[in-house]
Amino acid sequence: MAEESRQNKRENDESEGGGTPAWLTTYCDLMTLMLSFFVILVSFSTFEEGRIVKLVGSFRGAFKILPGGFKTDPGEEVIEPGKEMLQTFRESGEILTRMRGVVEKEGLNQGVELMMTDKGFEVFIDDYVLFGLEPGKADIVPEMEPFLDELAEIILQKQYVVRIEGHTDDLSVGTEKFPSSWELSTARAVNILRYFVARGGISPLRLSAAGFGKYLPLFPNDTPEHRAKNRRVMIHLEQSELADKVLEKEPLFKKGVVKDLLF
Repeated sequence: MAEESRQNKRENDESEGGGTPAWLTTYCDLMTLMLSFFVILVSFSTFEEGRIVKLVGSFRGAFKILPGGFKTDPGEEVIEPGKEMLQTFRESGEILTRMRGVVEKEGLNQGVELMMTDKGFEVFIDDYVLFGLEPGKADIVPEMEPFLDELAEIILQKQYVVRIEGHTDDLSVGTEKFPSSWELSTARAVNILRYFVARGGISPLRLSAAGFGKYLPLFPNDTPEHRAKNRRVMIHLEQSELADKVLEKEPLFKKGVVKDLLF
């Protein structure tokens, strides 16, 4: 019996001694996993770099971005930033500051909004500020004359081309003088144009007026507040080659004809 027990023990020891130790198997597995991990990291790094290059190229192509931060569109010349461009931005900022100063001086913060655009400026004026609280009126109130005088002076100094738009809400006008919102909005825009010519001395060739009635609202006409915002005059001041050339051209009409038509 003892002999048989010693024989079994010997066989077990031989069996255990002939195989790979358990710790070595675990160690090899761990090294294999680490090697695979680092190989994958290297491959991802190379792959992502290529993808980033392609992404940057696609982004530049889609948004027309050139080296150095420049941007262009088909058919337009790329102009490098220079003193002239910086001077233009500086002058635009000064004009905007000046216009805001006039708005604050005249107490028009709640009724006049100013916005700088890529071509010049846009002035949004609520109808009650220009024409009073009584609806359906198109005569400019005397309180707005200092603001319009200052605006006319800015227009003259910078040779802007000016487009004046009249807008209303969807409520019916229905008066004898203004049968519809078209007549009312057009009359309001034309009256401002007349003022710029008569009081501001601006050439009529640089001015245009249009009435859009209720058809270009900023907001849905669903509340009194929205309707009030839709009743407005928009004055667009745009820098254009026409503004520089228009004063050099002889008018295509006789002197006095414009005066008879406007006043």
